Amino acid sequence: MKIFIYIVIVTLCLEGSFAMARQHCSASDTAYANSFDNYYDPEEAYKFGQRIIKLVRNEDLRGLFALVDGELRTGPRKWIIKGHQFRDVFPKTWKTKLIKSIPPCSPVGGRGFMLGDGEIWFDKKNQQKTGKWQIFSINGARPKTAKIVEFFEQKQRLGKTYNTHSLPREQKHDLTREEKRALLKEQKQSLARPQDYWLKRKS
Repeated sequence: MKIFIYIVIVTLCLEGSFAMARQHCSASDTAYANSFDNYYDPEEAYKFGQRIIKLVRNEDLRGLFALVDGELRTGPRKWIIKGHQFRDVFPKTWKTKLIKSIPPCSPVGGRGFMLGDGEIWFDKKNQQKTGKWQIFSINGARPKTAKIVEFFEQKQRLGKTYNTHSLPREQKHDLTREEKRALLKEQKQSLARPQDYWLKRKS
């Protein structure tokens, strides 16, 4: 009988310790989620943050951008990073800061969940319970990548057409042949369906 009681106590203690090990978020995190109508689970947010950090640690550029639905609100476009290595797009200091960050259990108000000092932002799509977890912004890309994005988006806002010849000389020389083709393709698509282009950028 004593042996049976001992086994039961040990089992309960082990189950309790495993449950505690699975919990990364506090009661206050749960209460905060309640103020947002529980559209997210704090533990799910934490685990998604862990997933992002793992991808960054492994320098898995394709895996990182697979978590992006469509295009980023801010950050490199998918055609820009195509064919590049992780270190081509993000500096070492960016990676170091991300892998040292602690995954969040709660959002920064209504802005979404932040990793690092805002290098990566993620949330559930449209902040809905049924929404899929996704990255919506990536900040801190290498200057070359950021300048190209800034250049053609500025041109688009001004309603101007652009091509590789209209790029500033230092940026034109930085472009690979594949990037030049992608830039021209982007131009044709945005001019052919400007309304779709803006919908895509705002989504």
